[in-house]
Order: sequence, then C-alpha cells, then structure tokens
Amino acid sequence: MKAAFLFALLIWVTLAQAADKNPVIESITGDQVVAVLTLDQQRFAKAGEEIQYWDKILTSPRSACKVRYPDGSTIVIGRDSRVEILPKMEGTQYNQLSYGVVRAQVAKEEKPSAKQTMPRFVIRTKTATMGVRGTDFVASMNGTTGQASLHTLEGVVDFAASDAQLMSGQAMSVSAGQASSMGPDTVAPQLETFVPENFEVSMRKDSPELVSLADPPRVPSNDSKSDEQKRDEWRKEDDDKAQKAREEQEAANRPPRLKVLSFGVGAIVVSQDNKNLNPGGTTVENAMVTSAELSWMPSFRLIGPFSLKGHLSVFPLKEKQSGSTFMGMAAGLLLSFTLLDPLILEAGLSKEEWTGGHSGGGGYPCGSSANTGSTGTTASTSTATCGGDSGGEISPRVHVIWRFNEKAWLHSLYAGLSSFESSNSYGSKVIEGHAGVGIQF
Repeated sequence: MKAAFLFALLIWVTLAQAADKNPVIESITGDQVVAVLTLDQQRFAKAGEEIQYWDKILTSPRSACKVRYPDGSTIVIGRDSRVEILPKMEGTQYNQLSYGVVRAQVAKEEKPSAKQTMPRFVIRTKTATMGVRGTDFVASMNGTTGQASLHTLEGVVDFAASDAQLMSGQAMSVSAGQASSMGPDTVAPQLETFVPENFEVSMRKDSPELVSLADPPRVPSNDSKSDEQKRDEWRKEDDDKAQKAREEQEAANRPPRLKVLSFGVGAIVVSQDNKNLNPGGTTVENAMVTSAELSWMPSFRLIGPFSLKGHLSVFPLKEKQSGSTFMGMAAGLLLSFTLLDPLILEAGLSKEEWTGGHSGGGGYPCGSSANTGSTGTTASTSTATCGGDSGGEISPRVHVIWRFNEKAWLHSLYAGLSSFESSNSYGSKVIEGHAGVGIQF
C-alpha cells in the first residue's frame, strides 16, 4: 500500500512539473567544467540548456554556474559545490545543498496572497533547512563537518533544523545583516550580525562568482558605477582569476626544462650481415646476438613540442666462437618531437664503438669464418667485430616513445633502430634494435 502511494505521488509530481517550464543554466564561469547528473546518465552542462527536476549539478574547484527558475528566482552555485534541483510542490521550490556554497535571489510575488504562509523557496542541507518568500541570501554547507551557515543580505530567511520545524513555524528568523549556523550537535542556533558591504568584499575575494554571476547587487553601495558595469567588472575579474589558475596549473604540470637523471633500461638486438667477409671462404650471413643495454638520456626542452636529448649507452657483447666478451658503447644527440602526447618521435646521430680492438677488423661477434689455403684447409678465427678501421662509426638513430606518466619514476616505453656499415673493405652492415623502459629520478 505504501509503495503504491509513493508511486502515485511520483507520477503526480512528474506530471505537475511537465506542465511547467524547467530551470535553465543561465551562465557558467571559470574552467567551464560543470556536470549534470540525471537519473540515468552524466553529462557536462552548457550555458542556456534546460535541466530537469531531480537533476544534480556539480561544479569543479574552478567553475561555477547560475540557474534561473521559471518564476525569475536564481541560484548561483559556487565552486566545488553540489546542488540537487528538487520538484516544486504546492508553490514551494525545493533544493538540496549537499556541500559547497550558493547564493539565492528569490523573486518576490507581485501580488502576495494573504493565505500564503508556506515559503516559496527552500534550501535543505544535512543539518538545516532554509525557507524564504523573497530575499537574497548566501548558504553554505561543509560536507565534512556537517556545518550549515547562512548570511542574509536582504529580506528575512527562516532557519530551522528540519522541514517539520520550518513548516510548523518553529524556525528562527534571520534578517538582513544577520547570520547563523547549525551543525549536527547544535541545540539552539545563535544570531550574529555582519556588515553587508564587508561581506561583499569577502565574497569577491573568496567566492567571486557569488557576486559576478548574481543579479544586480541588492547590497547598498555608494559607488557611482551602474550595477551592470560593476557586474561586468566582477565577471571579468572572475574570468581573469580562472585564466590565471589554468596557467598556473599548466605550468605546474609542465615538465622541467632540464632533465639530468633520466635513464633507459632495456635490451639491444645486434644483427650483422657479413656476406662479403673474406671472399673465397665460408661466411655467415645475418648473424644476430641479444644483450642488455643501459642508457643515460638527459634532455633539454627547447620550445613547444621540441626537445634536445643526449644519449649514452653501454651493452656487453660476446663472440660465439672465441667466447671473448667486450663492451659496446654509443653516444649521440637526438631531436625529440612530441607528435601527439603521449607519442614522441626522436631522431639523430650517434657514434658507436666496440672496445678491445673489436672495432677495427670488420669481423662479427655472432659467428666465425673459415679460410681455405693453397696447401690445404685451415680454420682461422676472426676476433674482430663490426665497426670501422678508425675505431668507431657514425649511425643514424630513431626512437618512438610512449610516455604514460610525465612525473612518475617509471614514465615511458621506448623502441628504436640504428644502423651503420663498416668503413673497412668488407662492408659489414650492422642493424641494431633497441627497446626498454624509461625511468627518472
């Protein structure tokens, strides 16, 4: 029976609201991030769009919005706030403030009815309820402590602990220039006084949107400027502050210009083609070896998407026939280009050298060659590897980087290629593949 009654009540409220106009998000300021939660979805709000009753409006720490109701009343929802627009019942517009701050300017009735005793506009919080028939006030709710606060700028606001107290006439009246608060443990809220002009200055400093988005101020002022001029100036100040905050956030997220403690840990695959080595003898083609590679990769951010990156790597190699081991080293300079964050392309030149005399002969680390003499067959071993007679080779090098966290110590994955051909008479060609993870400190 109870379920049927609640269902019938919901249908009646829905039909009643369908016959009336809906509230409209009149304007948005700051970083424009205002979310609307409906019964079945979430979307980002746009200025000028209608909202439905039961919708919840959430503002970000850098955004605010203004909602206008069909009767002309407005509510400015401050930064980092959540308000639910509840249905209008028996002439009373209900709203639920979960946390944050709002400024409500409730339109007065042109022809008030003598029988009208119910408030025209109600804001509920977890610990207090505020009801008015036509006024200008600021309400806030601390979502952590449950403390609800009220400052009345014009008119009178009825302040109570619950709907029942409000509707039964047991509320405390808070007039213009008065304030009060109520928390979970409050027994009897106290009245305090404040100077409206000083409170306006405080709002402009701490919550400028409560001034810039509000209808022409009702707080008395000796300023010779018109209300419209003052509102335009305050809105510009609010937008300037939002722009400054965005720039500061972008600067905080921007990587440092110089990075020194950046390293790469991965693997290198060396492929060496020795098909022209020692004509007349047995040759090995496309010999291949895999090894670990440790790299130091400092970088300097130039301008826009461009950076200059140094590269110094070491990797151990081993000859398959003799079993001797030696170190490979490469040093170079790369130009880095952020193609489409987080994808980065790098290209440049590096000089590579293999230690222990392995850079001078034109042999290979991955196999052996056999020479046939005129008096018989003898086996001879090449102890050299690829490289040039001068002790080092210049090779082009390219990297593709996927950066998944700019500030974390483990921040990227990379893969690359480098290639060079020995300057000795045999023309040994070397292709190297590189892959690993980027770390920084």
